[in-house]
Amino acid sequence: MKQLITILIIILILVAGFTFAPEYMKPAFLTELSETEHDDDDDDDDEVNTRQQLVDGKLQVRIEKETQQLAGIRTSLAENISVRSENRAFATVIDIKEIIDLRASYRNVAARREVINTNYRNASKLLEQLKVLHKEARNISARELQEAQSSWEEYRARMRAADVELQNIRATMVQKWNTEITDMALKDDSEIFNRLTQREEFIILVTLKAEQQLDPNTAFVFVNRIDDRMHARKAYFISPAPFSDSTLQGETYFFRTNADKIRIGMRLYVWLPGTGFTGQGVNIPEEAIVWYAGKPWAYVQVDDELFSRRSLIDAIEVSGSWLVKENFDVGEKVVTSGAQTLLSEEFKWAIPDEDDD
Repeated sequence: MKQLITILIIILILVAGFTFAPEYMKPAFLTELSETEHDDDDDDDDEVNTRQQLVDGKLQVRIEKETQQLAGIRTSLAENISVRSENRAFATVIDIKEIIDLRASYRNVAARREVINTNYRNASKLLEQLKVLHKEARNISARELQEAQSSWEEYRARMRAADVELQNIRATMVQKWNTEITDMALKDDSEIFNRLTQREEFIILVTLKAEQQLDPNTAFVFVNRIDDRMHARKAYFISPAPFSDSTLQGETYFFRTNADKIRIGMRLYVWLPGTGFTGQGVNIPEEAIVWYAGKPWAYVQVDDELFSRRSLIDAIEVSGSWLVKENFDVGEKVVTSGAQTLLSEEFKWAIPDEDDD
C-alpha cells in the first residue's frame, strides 16, 4: 500500500513539472493538447470576426439569410419625396352640446309640423268636398262650410308658424356654427355627426396667427395634445368659423378629429400647410429608425447578408417618416423591420467575454 502511494506522488510531481516546463521539454501529448485548445480559441475569434466587417472604413454586420427570416428582418426600397413647409397654430376642442340641443328642438318642431301638415291636408280635402256639395246639392249648411273653412285656416296658420320656427332655429345654428355644420346636424343619416354625438370625434376650433392664412385647398391639418409633430393625428377641414378665439386674433376654422385621448376644452398644437417646400430627399420610414448615442440611425442592406448602419444627418421629421438629403440613396434597401435586432447583433460582439483577461 505504501508503495502505491509513493508511485502516485511521483506521477503527480512529474505531471506538474512537465506542465510548467519549456515547450521543448514537454511530452508530445501535452504539446498537442495545448495546441488543440488554442485552435478552439482561434475558431471562436473567427466566428466573432465574421459578424463584423469594415467596408470603406464603415463597420457592417453580417447576418445569414436563415437568421434574417427568423428575426423578421424586412426591407423596403428608399423613395424620393418632397416635403411642404408647415406653419404652427393652436386649436381648442369645442363642446357641441348647444348644437345638439338646437337639433333636438328642430326635430321636435319638424315632427309637430308633420302632424299639423297631415291635419291641414285632411282639412283641405274636406273643405273642397263641402264646397262642391254646398254648390250642387245645397244639402250642406253655410255654417258647416264656415266651420270647415275655419279649421282649414287654423291648420294653415299653425303650419306656417311651425315653418317660421324651423327657419329661426336653422338661422340660429348657421349664425353660430356655419352652414356646413348645420347641414351636417340636421341631416337624418349623417355618419359624421353621429360620430360627433357619440364622442368618437370632436370638432376643434383652429386659430391661425394674425399674419397667417389657410391655403384654400387644405383638406386636413395635423394636431396633437403635446408639441410632438411626429405623432400628430389628422384633423379634417369642415368650414370657416364665424367666431374667434378670445385669446388670439387670427382667422378661425372648424376641423374634426378622432376623440382618442382628447377632451372638451383642451388646447391642441396644430401643424398646417405652408406656402413653400422644405425640399426633396430620401424618405426613411419611422419604423426603420433605431436610436443610438442619442441620434437616429437606419440600416441599409448592402448585399444578401451584409447590413450597414447609417446616421440620419440633418434629417427632417415629417408625418410617419424622416426626410434625409445625404447618406442614403433612392432605391437602396432600408430595413423597416428588425432594425433593433441588427443593432443588438452588431454590438453583442463588441461586449468582451467575462472569461477574457
